[in-house]
Amino acid sequence: MIKCDFHTHTILCDGENTACEMAEAAYKKGLSAFGFSGHGYTPFDDSYCMSQEDTNQYLTQIQKLKSEYAGKLEIFAGLEADLFSEYDRCRFDYIIGSVHYIKIGNNYIDVDNTSQILKYAADKYFGGDMLSLCEEYYKQIATLQNIDIVGHFDLVTKFCQQEDLFDMTCSRYRMSALSALDILIDKNLIFEVNTGAISRRARTTPYPEPFILKRILERGGQVILSGDAHNTAGICAHFDIAEQLLKSLGFKNVVTITKNGFSEVKL
Repeated sequence: MIKCDFHTHTILCDGENTACEMAEAAYKKGLSAFGFSGHGYTPFDDSYCMSQEDTNQYLTQIQKLKSEYAGKLEIFAGLEADLFSEYDRCRFDYIIGSVHYIKIGNNYIDVDNTSQILKYAADKYFGGDMLSLCEEYYKQIATLQNIDIVGHFDLVTKFCQQEDLFDMTCSRYRMSALSALDILIDKNLIFEVNTGAISRRARTTPYPEPFILKRILERGGQVILSGDAHNTAGICAHFDIAEQLLKSLGFKNVVTITKNGFSEVKL
């Protein structure tokens, strides 16, 4: 199993453990590389993300951990930046770009909070048409830039295994997802295969859906495994499921991060 994880959170944002606890757990699990990716500051919603002051503390903590684990575990200082986050890219080793909100005028729809929020938003802004909401989500995710990795590409499907929000097999939905995907592939971005929703019991499969992964493979795109860990138990959690899925679709390699940048390793 791949023993690297680069999508993790600490108590400085919405995680449950300190940076020290996360690094120690990664080392004890035998990881060769480990990256932190705290949520970047979003000024309209600070309930889940790091403040600017927290971000400074975060980087200081990670720098200390890099020295502490030198020669034992490669540690990286990343950031999960929302489309609407404020951040200085130069301060981080890598950036995961995610869309947690759909912006409608001056309003922000929280994509992954509850299904009720999505239903209400579909009624209020899209005439009750959930597929129109999805189309807007993918239009906005297609605008991601100045990042390295696309986080949980089809996050808008988070609640679809729990209830019938919309038909993920219909051509209209799939066309909107694949159109956004093609734009991001043309930007040479890496796509994460994210097992976090499995850990949090929202899904039984990783993001993104297999039809999306197939398109990534067909287009020669790259993928990276992600635990989206919000506690020590989530580090590399369910990577066996993700690896099995990727192999079944024909993937031979995944991306990892090294001190020399991004590199592919065999599954």
